[in-house]
Amino acid sequence: MIKRLINVLLAIGEQKLACWFTAYYEINIDDSDIKNAIKKEQYEWLNYVWAFNKNWIEEEEGKAPVFVKMDKLFGWIGDKYSTMVEEGTIDTNLNIMEEKARER
Repeated sequence: MIKRLINVLLAIGEQKLACWFTAYYEINIDDSDIKNAIKKEQYEWLNYVWAFNKNWIEEEEGKAPVFVKMDKLFGWIGDKYSTMVEEGTIDTNLNIMEEKARER
């Protein structure tokens, strides 16, 4: 039940409240929860998942959860940004990004 609540909170943009529930309640997450947070750039929540040792994912129903190390997380994050670069949906030219920041 807490997992569903956290997913709803993340979906409506209440990341800080989702972090609080993650820190203080037992949750069972799977890799789709992590990948969805990466897709939506909810890195603060992911930080809480690792900081409070909730980075155990259930790969199959009825089997023991598997510990996910930081290098796996960074691999998933790297995959996201590699895909964005390949698709051209991310600006890799820092000069252009700095100019856009100055315009704001």
